Amino acid sequence: MTTFRQSTLALAISLVCHAGIAAGQTDTSVVDEIIVSSSPLEKPAATSSRVGLTPLDTPASIHVLTGDEILARGDFSIQDAVARMPGVVDQGSSGNGGTAVSARGFNGLNSVMRLYDGVQMFVAAGTMTFPADTWTVDRIEVLGGPSSSLYGTGAIGGVVNVIPRKPDPEQSLHRYRVTAGSYGTYRAAIDSTGPIGDRLSYRASLSRQQSDGWAERADSESWTLSASLRLALAPNLTLTFSEDYADQRPATNSAIPLIDGRFDESLRRKNYNVLDAERRYEDSWTQARLDWAPSDAVTVRSTTYYLTAERRWFGAGGVSWQPSTGLIARQGGSDLTHDLRQYGNSTVATLSSRILGRDNTLAVGLDFNRLTFDHVYWVSQATTLLDPWNPDVGTFQYLPGGYNYINLFHADQYALFAEDHIAVTERTSLLAGVRKDRYDVDRFEHLTGVGSAASFNPGSWRVGVRHALKPSLTVYGNFSTATDPAGSVGNMSAAAQRMEMMDGKQLEIGVKQILGGGRGEWTAAAYRIVKNNLQVSVPDQPGVTQQVGQQSSTGIEVAASFEIGDAVRLAMNAASLDARFDDFAETVGGTYVSRNGSTPPNVAEQTANLWVDWRIRPGWYLRTGVRYVGERYADNANTSRMQSYTVIDAGVTRDIAAQSRVDLRIWNAADRFYTPRGSSASSWSPAPPRTVELSFTSSF
Repeated sequence: MTTFRQSTLALAISLVCHAGIAAGQTDTSVVDEIIVSSSPLEKPAATSSRVGLTPLDTPASIHVLTGDEILARGDFSIQDAVARMPGVVDQGSSGNGGTAVSARGFNGLNSVMRLYDGVQMFVAAGTMTFPADTWTVDRIEVLGGPSSSLYGTGAIGGVVNVIPRKPDPEQSLHRYRVTAGSYGTYRAAIDSTGPIGDRLSYRASLSRQQSDGWAERADSESWTLSASLRLALAPNLTLTFSEDYADQRPATNSAIPLIDGRFDESLRRKNYNVLDAERRYEDSWTQARLDWAPSDAVTVRSTTYYLTAERRWFGAGGVSWQPSTGLIARQGGSDLTHDLRQYGNSTVATLSSRILGRDNTLAVGLDFNRLTFDHVYWVSQATTLLDPWNPDVGTFQYLPGGYNYINLFHADQYALFAEDHIAVTERTSLLAGVRKDRYDVDRFEHLTGVGSAASFNPGSWRVGVRHALKPSLTVYGNFSTATDPAGSVGNMSAAAQRMEMMDGKQLEIGVKQILGGGRGEWTAAAYRIVKNNLQVSVPDQPGVTQQVGQQSSTGIEVAASFEIGDAVRLAMNAASLDARFDDFAETVGGTYVSRNGSTPPNVAEQTANLWVDWRIRPGWYLRTGVRYVGERYADNANTSRMQSYTVIDAGVTRDIAAQSRVDLRIWNAADRFYTPRGSSASSWSPAPPRTVELSFTSSF
């Protein structure tokens, strides 16, 4: 850890200690109430617009999951929390850092953008490894459908924005949690916030976890830090400094091969990776944010940031079953490192005014980012044969001339954007946005001495109308566009630099309603998205492609939550879609094969979630979650089909004092054997078996 990060950690710890001694009024409540007094549809959601709209007033599909809900449900990872949102399916794997998802028929980090506190870390080599832990999360917001008019290229399927907790300038709160569970799992976390004098406030959070893992040689450990200081320079001017850091060493267990096309449960805990395999992700997110309100009608927010990601994958490659020998063929493997640096600024000014007697809010801004990315890839070409049930996995073997490539990549991004919201009538409003980006990219291959460069100038826009049938019931429609790169923006190959960006467009209609003065709500949306400029093989020209392909998705999403009496709260959502390749072909073994009509890999066309909170008696709570994911395919040909699965999670909470509680949680309570993702058509990654954890949470 660098000296800067050590200093930041020391500062955070000292602030916790100081606040514990010098805190003013302390809110000692720790119990997560299951009954809410107001609807999330009435609270502004920063991800869906730049003009401060609530989800009820936004003509788009936006869903919010609060940090308190996440902690009450016991979701320790961001992926577990996000996978409970409407239509979102976990696609995380070791190759993409564990953070990819699919949404509305499109998957991967190039099509579903990940933000942290509204800022995008550019994807390099299809990989992102941050954030790591839900303990520091204030809320997660998911915006459905094309969103490039807000955040730039890479958001055809939608946007996932993880928003961290901020300093509280009004009151002090300190809490901690300790957890022990199955497979030698231990977790500890602490969070503290509050004022320090009249102008300064802070927040400091620290979490740590380690586990022996449920598979062979699948131990893991991680720790995360989030520290921030908020300085009120004037009543209308604040400056917030923050440092978010994560050091992750996830499990190195491999996917398991299909045996005669079957997912064999007897191999569930096997690990075919080499003995000395290693994965490590070290991320740092340093940020300074200035908020200025020179008048009631004008606000300015300027965020300057410096992001780093150091990553390593070291170990064996994929595995496949060999029917002729009854053995597993394990590909050689790789020693892969990433060193990513990104710095930039995002500034937006918002002006509220009256136009022709109607309320109008205009936001204009600019983004700038500079990225450098070093990528070193050593490939071992040897293939090893292993006994499926008693593998002698050995250690990693370097072969002469094993370097595949060493490259240095640079990217500069500039963007201008604007968004306007006007109340056309007392019940009808219009929201419109436009964005113009410029990307200058260059790549240099150290092994060959060859460089390449390109520039892209994508533009995107959206327009939506919202009509209030009554104050608590609205209908809306929107049309939006987006662009996806042919490769990762942070590491675009020379071939991808010669291609156009893929473009998409969406038509969406929907309805939103608040019931019972905030005791219930429901939303529904129907959409069609079309993505163009996919690479398609050219008939009778093996290895030659052209950008003429098309992919589409048509679907519906519904979500609802209700309070039943004073003791029960239900939250549920479901999504159904038809995702397909409309015009797509590939060359297989030198033969041109059309994939028209096939479902894209790893896309679930039906998903559903149910969560029940039940206060069975004072101080006692039962919590149950049910997650359903429909069948998916692991290949473009749709020959490798992954079965649908239903997973049940459950828990019981006991308040043992006004400031403390104990939680017993069970994940995958029925011990279902399933795969959340297909690593390839020949090997899949199994989900964890039944897991039990006991947590103690308290405040002071």
